[in-house]
Amino acid sequence: MQLNIKYPTDLIFEWIPYNLFSNITKISEGNVVILYSVKWKDGSLYWDKENRKYIRKFDKMVDLICLNYSTNVFLNKAKEYLIDNNFETYGISQNPKTKDYILVLQNGYCMKYGKTYCLNCNEKYTNARYKWCKQCLISDLNLSKNEKLIVLFKKCN
Repeated sequence: MQLNIKYPTDLIFEWIPYNLFSNITKISEGNVVILYSVKWKDGSLYWDKENRKYIRKFDKMVDLICLNYSTNVFLNKAKEYLIDNNFETYGISQNPKTKDYILVLQNGYCMKYGKTYCLNCNEKYTNARYKWCKQCLISDLNLSKNEKLIVLFKKCN
């Protein structure tokens, strides 16, 4: 994936060191997705028309989405977010402890994400009202009654 900036007003996608995040709050967690809200010390770059240069919005609140995928799958997903998303995608980072790659997105994205995508398989909900997706529904139907009880007990603990 190569950065393509044609105009000064184009969004800049950058590598963001993880240590620039503070006030890290986990919003939600599934099997392949973890959503966080954080404060980004440096903040995003934007074009200042008056001074004709890039400046930063310091201490910006942003959302992080951690996708537990291989590097290639993660990069393909990142590309999807850049192309298809109505929210700004500022860049990527990496958790130094887990080595998982993280997308850095506009604040408020995680609230929308949790209403649209399954946190267990990262697929779009088939029915957003009931938060059903085909993949998890099929997996759920394949479980025996005892397996369903075990899953239910694990969720309750």
